[in-house]
Amino acid sequence: MELTARGAQPVPGISVEDPEALAERTDVGVLLAVERGGIEIGATEGVSLLAPNGSTFLPIVGGVDEVNGALASLRYRPSGGSDTLVVAVTDYGHGDLDVELTDGVFVELRVG
Repeated sequence: MELTARGAQPVPGISVEDPEALAERTDVGVLLAVERGGIEIGATEGVSLLAPNGSTFLPIVGGVDEVNGALASLRYRPSGGSDTLVVAVTDYGHGDLDVELTDGVFVELRVG
């Protein structure tokens, strides 16, 4: 993803899906992390931020719809060149399997 070096930049297209968590109204967790720069969430209604907004490490906990609302407002504030955004998701073991399911993705953030 190409970003400018000025101010916080939107990071679109990141969302989570978990039909069981959605149907059962249970929480999912998302960990957002970068090496440099800052991660900001604008919409925090219905979610818990487990670290300061704007930090390099931002765990979010909430229902699927609420977490997706928060992720839709995700912004990255560049600091010192390109970076990689780590997005890791867990369902905390809710669901038929009673086993914690996790997934993750790396998003390259190129600052020009």
